[in-house]
Amino acid sequence: MSDNISYVLTVWDSHQIPPDNIGVVYCWNGYEEKGSIHSLLSYVEKHDERLRQKYLSWIHDLGESLIGGRRLIDRLVIKEELSYWWMTLFVEKNAYISSIFEAIRLLALYEILEELKPKSIQLITANVVLHKIFKDVCHKLKIRYRWEKKSANTPHIGVKSIYYILPHPIKAMIEFGRYIQRHWALRKSHKPKWFEGDSTRFFCSYFDNINISAAKKGNFDSYYWSGLQTLLENQGYQSNWLQIYIPCEAIPNPHVAKHWTENFNNKSSHQRHFFLHSYLTWKIIYRVFLGWLHLWYLSWCLRGIKHFFSPDNSFLSLWLLMKDDWVASLSGKPAIDNLFSIELFDSIFKKAPYQKMGFYLCENQPWERALVYSWRKYGHGCIRGVAHATVRFWDLRYFLDSRTVESTEQNRIPQPDQIALNGQPAVNSYMSINYPEKKIIACEALRFGFLHNMKTIIRERRKDKVIHILILGDSVAFANNKMLRLLEEAVPYLSDQTIMCTVKPHPNCRINVSDYPSLKLKLVQNPLSEILHMFDVALSSNMTSAGVDAYLGGLPVVVILDETKLNFSPLRGQEDVSFVSTVSALVKALQLSYEKMGDKPNNRDFFFLDSELPKWSYLLAN
Repeated sequence: MSDNISYVLTVWDSHQIPPDNIGVVYCWNGYEEKGSIHSLLSYVEKHDERLRQKYLSWIHDLGESLIGGRRLIDRLVIKEELSYWWMTLFVEKNAYISSIFEAIRLLALYEILEELKPKSIQLITANVVLHKIFKDVCHKLKIRYRWEKKSANTPHIGVKSIYYILPHPIKAMIEFGRYIQRHWALRKSHKPKWFEGDSTRFFCSYFDNINISAAKKGNFDSYYWSGLQTLLENQGYQSNWLQIYIPCEAIPNPHVAKHWTENFNNKSSHQRHFFLHSYLTWKIIYRVFLGWLHLWYLSWCLRGIKHFFSPDNSFLSLWLLMKDDWVASLSGKPAIDNLFSIELFDSIFKKAPYQKMGFYLCENQPWERALVYSWRKYGHGCIRGVAHATVRFWDLRYFLDSRTVESTEQNRIPQPDQIALNGQPAVNSYMSINYPEKKIIACEALRFGFLHNMKTIIRERRKDKVIHILILGDSVAFANNKMLRLLEEAVPYLSDQTIMCTVKPHPNCRINVSDYPSLKLKLVQNPLSEILHMFDVALSSNMTSAGVDAYLGGLPVVVILDETKLNFSPLRGQEDVSFVSTVSALVKALQLSYEKMGDKPNNRDFFFLDSELPKWSYLLAN
C-alpha cells in the first residue's frame, strides 16, 4: 500500500454492520471481510507468530523495567529469591481472565497505522477505554481523531455484576473469607506418612477428573494420568499424590473427596494421597493476610508503573487496558489465591521427606511457580511439568520469551527441570518460540491414551438423511450458549436433512437442555471413547479441547469461533476442520460433513500414543 494515503481510517467496534461507503474499515470483532471492510482478528491470525512474539517480548521487557534503579522483578521479591512478578496475571497470561486478545489487537492495529499512515481516524465504539487509548495514540502520532460513541447494551445488574465493580481490596477480603470457608473441611483430612526413598515418585494433580466407578470401589484412577498407576505398581514405584480439590458435579463437596482418598490410602500399599489444603493452619492464614498487606504496600510504592506499559519502540500504551490486571494481581482476589499457594507449598515441602523426582500437571499457573520454588528451596530432586492437554497456539500460558526462560539473573522465574510434552505438535509449538531443546522431553498422552485402541470412525451416509450431531460442551457457559443458539438458527436451513442433537457437557459446566427446546437435545455423560461411533459430526466451541478427541477418533469437527476472540481452538491449523462464526457458514459446514460421509479421514497423528508407555517408563527411571 502507498505510504501517503490521505483518508479516514475507521475502527468499527459495534454489533451493527458497517456501511460500505466510509472508506477503509477495520472491524474490532468478527472474522468476515468484504471489499474495504477488514477484520482485525483476521489480520492477527495472518501475522500470528510475529504478534504473539511481540506480546511475549513486552511482558519480558515489563518485568525488566528499571524503577528507581531496580528491576520490577527485584522490587517485587517477597521471599528469598522469589519475585511475586512471576505470579501476576501478566506472566500467567490466561486469556480466560485477562485482556490479552484485546492487547494483541491493539498491537496489530498499531502496525496497520504505521503502514497506512492515515490522516484521520474515527473510532466507533461504546468502549471508553478503547477511546482513551486511541485518543492518546493519535495525539502522539499527530493523527486527527474522532470518536462516535455507540450505545451499548445495558448489562443486567445482579449480585455478580455488583461484585465485579467492587474495588479489588474488597474483593480480596471477600475471597480471603471464602477461601478459608471452601477449604476448611479439608484441613481435618487424614494425612498419612509420606513415602520416601529412591523408588518414590511425587505427583501434584487436580482432584476433579476422576473415574467415579473406580473411586467408589476404593481405586484411584484419574483421567489426567490414565494407565500410569498400573505402570508405577508394575515397576515397583511408590507414589505420593498431592491433590488440589476442585468442586465439580462428580465430587460436589470436600467430604466426598476426603472419603474417597481415605479409601485409596487404605486399599493401596503403593499410593499415598494428601490434599494441599489439609495443611491449612491458622498460622498460614495469618501469614497470608500479612503478605497481602505487604503486596498492597508494594503496589502503592510502584504507582508510577503505568509509564512502563508501552511496548518497545511504540507510542501505544497498554496501561488503561491492563491496569485492572496490575491492581488485581497485587491487591485483589488473585493475590489472596497466590499467597495461600506460596504458604501452603512452603509448609508442605519444608516437612516432607526428600523426594527424588516429582511431576505436576503443567498449565503454567501461579500455584505451579509456588510449587517449584518451594520444591527447590527445600532441596528436593528433579521436578517436571506435564502438559496434560493440547498446547494451543494462542494459549499464552504455555509460552515465555526465550530471554525469560534462559535468564541467569537473581530472582529468575521458578521453572521445572523439564517440560513433558505429549505430542509432536506440542513439541513444535515450544520449539517455535526457541524454548531450550534440553528442557523438552516426550511422554505418552495419558489423558488421551484411549485413542490408541480406538478404531477410526468411517461413517456411511444414511439413506434417511439423518445427521447425528455431538455437541461438546465448554467449561464456560457463555461459549455453550453461543454455540447452541447458532445451531438453533442453522437447523431450519438444513431442510434436506433431519438433525438429531446430543450434548455432552463439560464436567464443570452444566447445560440446561430445556433452554434450547427447538433442538430437542439429548444429554449424555459417557466417556467419548464409548459414544463417538454413534455420531456423524462433532460441534465444538472455540475454547474447549474436547474437539480433539472427536477429531482423532475420525469424526468431522466444526468449531464455532467466538467473534470477540482469536482462534483459541487446539485444532487451529488443521485443514480438514471447519471454523465458522456465522449461521450460513455453519449450515455449509454441516452439509459438507454429510456429503463426505464414507470418506476416510486424513492422517490425524496428534499425540504420542503407546499402551506400553515406554516414554513414561524412561521418565520415571531418569
